[in-house]
Amino acid sequence: MNTNTAFLLVLSFVCINLFSIEANSQVPEIERSALIALFDSTDGENWTTNTNWDTSEPVSTWHGVGVVNNHVATLLLNSNSLTGIIPIEIGDLIYLTNFQLVNNNLSGTIPIEIGNLNLLTSFNLSLNSLTGNLPSEIGNLSSLSFFRIGNNDLDGSIPSELWELVDLFFLDLSSNQFTGELPAEISNLSNIVTLLLYNNELSGPIPSEIGELINLNSLRLSLNLLSDSIPTEIGNLTNLQTLNLNNNSLVGPVPVEIGNLSNLTTLNLNSNQLDGNLPVELWSLSNLTILTLGWNLFEGEIPSSIVNLSSIESLWLNDNLFTGNIPTEFGNLNSITTLFFDNNNFDSMLPIEISYLSNLVYLGLSNNSFDSIPDLSGIPSLENLYAQGNSLEFDELEPHVSITNFSYSPQSLIPGLAPITISEGNQLSIEIPVGGEFNVYQWYKDGIIIDDAISDHYFLASANASDAGAYTLEITNTLATELTLYTGATIVDIVIGIDDLSNDLAINTYPNPVREILNIKIHSTAQRSFHITIIDLAGREYFSSSINSEDQVIDVSFLPSGIYMLKLQDKKGIWVRKFVKSE
Repeated sequence: MNTNTAFLLVLSFVCINLFSIEANSQVPEIERSALIALFDSTDGENWTTNTNWDTSEPVSTWHGVGVVNNHVATLLLNSNSLTGIIPIEIGDLIYLTNFQLVNNNLSGTIPIEIGNLNLLTSFNLSLNSLTGNLPSEIGNLSSLSFFRIGNNDLDGSIPSELWELVDLFFLDLSSNQFTGELPAEISNLSNIVTLLLYNNELSGPIPSEIGELINLNSLRLSLNLLSDSIPTEIGNLTNLQTLNLNNNSLVGPVPVEIGNLSNLTTLNLNSNQLDGNLPVELWSLSNLTILTLGWNLFEGEIPSSIVNLSSIESLWLNDNLFTGNIPTEFGNLNSITTLFFDNNNFDSMLPIEISYLSNLVYLGLSNNSFDSIPDLSGIPSLENLYAQGNSLEFDELEPHVSITNFSYSPQSLIPGLAPITISEGNQLSIEIPVGGEFNVYQWYKDGIIIDDAISDHYFLASANASDAGAYTLEITNTLATELTLYTGATIVDIVIGIDDLSNDLAINTYPNPVREILNIKIHSTAQRSFHITIIDLAGREYFSSSINSEDQVIDVSFLPSGIYMLKLQDKKGIWVRKFVKSE
């Protein structure tokens, strides 16, 4: 080998090594070591993607690492199967501006060394399993504008230093176990646009100072233990589009200032203890698409001005104390897909205009006093209809049995007739019409089936003493097969020689209403024996015994509150007395 060739070979070797040194030295060794510490502590060999990590390749080529001016500036390893803890060496990446390890399997605590990263503007560790307190050193991150640690297992109080990060525009602490009260210093977050604190254990009142966060677009405080009333200052947040306060312990009325939030598209107040009449200003929020008011104590009537909610798609009025008619103006809410009236005291008729809602998918009517609903089978999108717990008969139900999810059982007891007293040998006629084209009927006396009594009209041409009792009607339907309707008992009293008995027998019961002891006073000119029974209006027997014509007392404290019939019978006839069992 000649001298020139040897020189060239040596020069090439030196250049290759110099290039290698330059590539590996593009970031300081302390930063490279910090990255290796993260790799080692989070099982880097098993990451979803670990291209070039812990190799001689330039750090800038390592998956998820961004280098600016020879320093690690971004570290983005979202959804990458990092499993383990965040090492304390992470605090050596002092030039980091964007740090995101979202949706991994990180555990342990957030190291206090995180407070060294005072150039961070974006910090996201959400969707992991981090535990412990949020370190107070987080307050050193004075440049932070985007901070998310939602969906972890962090606990303790929120450090006061957090409320000093005045450049924050997005803060997400949701779905952790943070405790304590929200301080007045929350007002320092003057640039905040999105504030997500839901699903924690925060308690105490919502501070009135929250009304100073006038740039807020989304405020979500749901699923906490917040108490007291909604502050009137909430009405200052005129840029709000989403306000979620559901699943807390808030009390009192909704402030009229809610009407100032003209940009609101979502208002969720579900599952509190809010009460009173809803302010008329609420119905002026024409941009609302979601309004949930369920599981509170609201009362009063729904006004016709609900028509102003022209953009509404989902409306939950369920589980309150609303009364009155459902206004016909509901038929103008053309965009609505979800509508729940369940568990209120709305009046008997659902307006026909509900059938005009051509986009309706969910309709909840259960547990009100509806005895009439329009034919909704013409709504092509309606897949879920909940109508149980009303006073609907089969004619109201038959048109809807083809709806995919149609719940209609049970319904209220159909009232029986007033007690009937006739003399032996007279006609007995009991007729209780029940709506429905495909009905099947069966009569019962004292809970025992009556053979061949299979219409809505029970008739005897000549009644005798054995025909006395409590008559009920059971109705099924061959189309709406999941429901059986029942009538209340019609009490029939058959008396032999009724005109003669008025002089030699008198029966009095007292007190009425009764709580514990029912007194029976029998005045008879001769010693007589009676069989006595107590039944409710459905014909269910609660008590049976034999007595003589002397005064009697019966302990009825075991009876549920309600209306009962006391029936006395001997060979001469049957006598019935009604009484009320009180609490």
